[in-house]
Amino acid sequence: MKQKITFIAVLFFIGLLGAADNEPENPDCTAGTQYCEQNSLDTTNNTTTNNTNVNTNTNTNTNTTTTTSTANNT
Repeated sequence: MKQKITFIAVLFFIGLLGAADNEPENPDCTAGTQYCEQNSLDTTNNTTTNNTNVNTNTNTNTNTTTTTSTANNT
């Protein structure tokens, strides 16, 4: 009789362990309800860029040429 009660108690305990898991493995539910989350992320980025480039280039070239000619006439 004692073994029968122990066996029934073990079965009852196993039944309680199974009942503790209330979350379904593959829920088909609406986001926001119990055990259902919305795991999507919508991101919008607005970027405005203003660039101003000022380039001032000054080039000065100076060429000096000196020519010396020497001639001897005899």
